[in-house]
Amino acid sequence: MTDRVLEARYAQNPEFELTVRHLVTLSERWRSPEQRAEARARTEAALGRARAGEPFPELAGEVSEEPGAEVRGGLLEPGRAGSWVDEFWEGAARLQVGEISDVVETEYGFHVLRLDHREPVPFPEARARVVAEVAAELDSPEAWQLQVARWTDGLSTMSRASSVEEIDERVRELLIAEADRRNLSVSEPDEARIIRAWESRMAGWAAALGFEPEMTPGEIGDQSLIVLGSTGQNARIARDELLESREALLAAYPITTAGP
Repeated sequence: MTDRVLEARYAQNPEFELTVRHLVTLSERWRSPEQRAEARARTEAALGRARAGEPFPELAGEVSEEPGAEVRGGLLEPGRAGSWVDEFWEGAARLQVGEISDVVETEYGFHVLRLDHREPVPFPEARARVVAEVAAELDSPEAWQLQVARWTDGLSTMSRASSVEEIDERVRELLIAEADRRNLSVSEPDEARIIRAWESRMAGWAAALGFEPEMTPGEIGDQSLIVLGSTGQNARIARDELLESREALLAAYPITTAGP
């Protein structure tokens, strides 16, 4: 199947990169009904002002509770599917350029979105997804299962005492070896998508734990002590997710101490 055919298929259902401004009233779903109702009311009031014609960047800078909103006017980095939480992406994707959304609820609170720009993702950057979709349609589930069984030969006979983590690691090693054998690597577009998703995840952790971009090292240390003792649901979830990513984070950002 040539790229000409793949590109024609992609043209029927292209991916888009969206440029969005938003304002948000922070109100996680675990908060009290009273706080939630008050946060939604403030967001709806801001929506009314936006639809009455107030400049959206100035409005976002005034009312949004997102760190840095006053500097950026609520402007986000361009995002693609997977860059933002599902409700946010779906709300933005439904908009026409220049249109303002209704109130959108996410795990972080209540948002109002304005779509500033919609740009089709070039086919070369989306090619890997198109190829994967075509391959899934052309190949049979049975053939895929046989291939996985070959890659993971022997896993089914592993001792019942083996932990889930050990099995997952063994599968990972086998798949990496197979990728090396085939000389496969992550494409630049896929790598960029993975980085965007990772940055979005880190931003969520920072928001849940109260870290802000302009904090000094001393302030970061003080806030770290606070969040270690926090009993809030979002803080607990963020701490658990950070613990799961501990090895990767330490590899990327080694931590050293001056003394014991």
